[in-house]
Amino acid sequence: MTTGSTTGTPLEREGGGGFGAKELRARALPAGWSGWSGCLRGTGGTHLLEFALVMPFLVVIAVGVLDFGQAYNLKHILTNAAREAARMVASDPMTNQTCAACPDAQGCTPGSVEVAADAVRQYLTDANLKTASCISPTSPSSSGTLRWSYSSGGVTLTINRGYVFTAAGGNVVPSTQVTLQYPYTWALGRVIRLLVKGATLSLPSALTASAVTQNLNKLLKRRPMERNDRVARRFHDDAGATLSSWQQAW
Repeated sequence: MTTGSTTGTPLEREGGGGFGAKELRARALPAGWSGWSGCLRGTGGTHLLEFALVMPFLVVIAVGVLDFGQAYNLKHILTNAAREAARMVASDPMTNQTCAACPDAQGCTPGSVEVAADAVRQYLTDANLKTASCISPTSPSSSGTLRWSYSSGGVTLTINRGYVFTAAGGNVVPSTQVTLQYPYTWALGRVIRLLVKGATLSLPSALTASAVTQNLNKLLKRRPMERNDRVARRFHDDAGATLSSWQQAW
């Protein structure tokens, strides 16, 4: 009659103090491998793999949203600066457009243009666009017939007092156009390489804004004349009505 227990692994039956199956696997695998193998065998490994595949897309989307948001904000600032400059120039008289009143007409910049350029520089500097501080209102980089341009540090400002556009009805309207260009570096162009190795995006290196305002000085000159014409016509009508009443009375 055989006595004793026959349960357990062969190693346990032989030595009485042998290792079980779990202990043998733990000693056979390198340190730390048991934890990773458990993750790979479970659902955690699937989640980790999915996250690794989705991560580049999430980064590109996040950077794209931030990049285009900053570009839109910069475009808005440039448009406001150009609009303010156009209003200032268009409301000034055209008598100093050729610097004829300056002691040194050659190389002279009209006062209205200098004021507009300084307003753009101050507006952009206050908006934390420090590159615009290099603009010198009294020293345009180039000038032509009713056109002055400033260029420094990638920032370009162009003031065109001879701009015209055709309104409804075919009327030609003398106006002032202010065009402003500011450099912008896109982060999305570098991040896109996470999806496609060596990929490049064709994005503009600078953002441009433009504003057009009708020259108001001519309107201001025309309004008093129009008012005098209306007064004369009214006086003529009143005088004619009075004369008619006298004739009827006689």
